[in-house]
Amino acid sequence: MTDEDALRTVQLRLARIARERSPAAALERKALKEARRLAKTLGPTASMDAYISLGYLHWFRYQALPERRGDEELRRCVELLVPCFLAEIEPIPELLPSIAVASVTPAADLLNQALDLPNPETIAAVIRLWRRIVAAVPDNYHEGQQNYRSLLGVALMRGFELQRDPALLEESITQFTKVRDAAAASGGSNPRHLYELASALLTRHNASGSERDLTDAAALLEQTVGVGPVEQAQPDVLFQLGLRLLQRFEQTQARNRLDSALAILRAALDATPLAQQATTDRVYALCRCLAARYERTGDARDLEEMITVARRGLVPDPEGIVASSLAHAHLMRFSSGGQPADVEEAVRLTAPLVEKLPHDTPGWPAQMHLWGSALHARYELAGDLNDLNAAVTAFRRCVQAQTSPLPLHLGSLGQTLRHRFERTGDGAALDEAVDLLRDAIGAMADDSTQAATFRSSLGLCLLDRYERTQDRVPLDDAIVLEGPRSFRTGTQ
Repeated sequence: MTDEDALRTVQLRLARIARERSPAAALERKALKEARRLAKTLGPTASMDAYISLGYLHWFRYQALPERRGDEELRRCVELLVPCFLAEIEPIPELLPSIAVASVTPAADLLNQALDLPNPETIAAVIRLWRRIVAAVPDNYHEGQQNYRSLLGVALMRGFELQRDPALLEESITQFTKVRDAAAASGGSNPRHLYELASALLTRHNASGSERDLTDAAALLEQTVGVGPVEQAQPDVLFQLGLRLLQRFEQTQARNRLDSALAILRAALDATPLAQQATTDRVYALCRCLAARYERTGDARDLEEMITVARRGLVPDPEGIVASSLAHAHLMRFSSGGQPADVEEAVRLTAPLVEKLPHDTPGWPAQMHLWGSALHARYELAGDLNDLNAAVTAFRRCVQAQTSPLPLHLGSLGQTLRHRFERTGDGAALDEAVDLLRDAIGAMADDSTQAATFRSSLGLCLLDRYERTQDRVPLDDAIVLEGPRSFRTGTQ
């Protein structure tokens, strides 16, 4: 008997059952032999008709058997109709919820395969499948329903990544939100679901700039911190959100963004294995946070944490970003009453950075500026003229490496040249310092702390110039900068 004959035999029996309007014929001994014969033909090349026909035969056998004796027939029926459901065929409506639940495992396998393929058509088919699963399973039917919504959301997010269709992103957020709300209503939550919703909200924020999405995503991830074991954390999501919050703080100076970024970046680093290359970027971001908060509050605990965190990320550190953060922390600690060892450590850390990095690296001017700052601090500490000259060279190379030098870099070179004039009497250094400090101040906000520092330095330069030339123009400019107060002039 051929495969077609086996299928035709079962179809004839199904037709007889339909004519007689009774499932009794499904229980005949011959019917069981026919079912076994058709079952042997099933496989990857079998037609959907074979699965549907055999599924119906087991369905009728289940109906014909006394209560509780047909459970195995029902299980076999559902099993046979899963391939049909995956092929978007739904032959027995009353069994649809059971068939959908039974389809979850192969549907999850298809989703995992689609996530690794840059194929919009494949993910579109998987999205349709998971939409049908979620639609077929009532909320109160199976405890896994919220997981099904979550997997649909994951498929929709992948679809958005490939197709950039905003409707897919909105639908994914809707599904993730329903999962979150259902968990809250039952008095519990799954950290994975919170991460999924937060990641989707962050994606929408990046696309639209919605501050509400950023706030909501931060609140969700702050909720996950400390909930469940650390291995359930998703450090990539934590880092991306923490970094975005830090960037928004740097743009807006909003304290709530800084505090949220700090909490989330701490959690991201805690969840990142030390051996991962990603540790370096995460340490650097957290150091930026801690430095920003220290500069706002002066809380020494942030500075100490920054030093501790930076030491964790020193290896690997191919671009020296963590070493520069650590050097910056030591310089800040020295400025606030630290020890000479802080300056020596800053010099030790920064010296190899400017030699190691290619000069055309975007971060090279900043590294050179940091090295100059460390050398200048050591000069102020010990008075070694070699350190002062080396600092001038470092700051000059920093400025020359930029098409449009940063005001901070211009001002640092200007201040150091003023110190060279004070030490050596070099008039050219004083004149250059005046020009550099004026350029720096002109490019900065009037109310910034750094601008005030540079204005003070420029005032002192102008007083020095007056003392050298007795020209009142520099003196008048200095009075405008410093205000009506006592100066160290020869007329005091």
